[in-house]
Amino acid sequence: TIKTTKQVRFSEDTELQCFQYPSREEVSERWISKKEKEFIARKMLRDIASIRHVLSTIPMQELNKETLYACVGLEALITSQVMKFLKVKKRQHSRSIVEMQ
Repeated sequence: TIKTTKQVRFSEDTELQCFQYPSREEVSERWISKKEKEFIARKMLRDIASIRHVLSTIPMQELNKETLYACVGLEALITSQVMKFLKVKKRQHSRSIVEMQ
């Protein structure tokens, strides 16, 4: 492999900031642990299953506000039809953006 070097120029009013990377301990304290991620994923799956059950057994007119609020953010995961619909819409949206460029 040929190693090439590139020249870099800075203007007179450029200020260079150097910083030290955080230690592994600092990083592990800042981010969600693997156990926490697994817990969140399991809880989400339980929430989806319970919401699916509620929505399939109770008529929409009888649902209370709290139940509906619990669905916010999970609506795409409640039925496979909704997931497929949103996937198609996202693709169409991406394509239209690329076409406009």
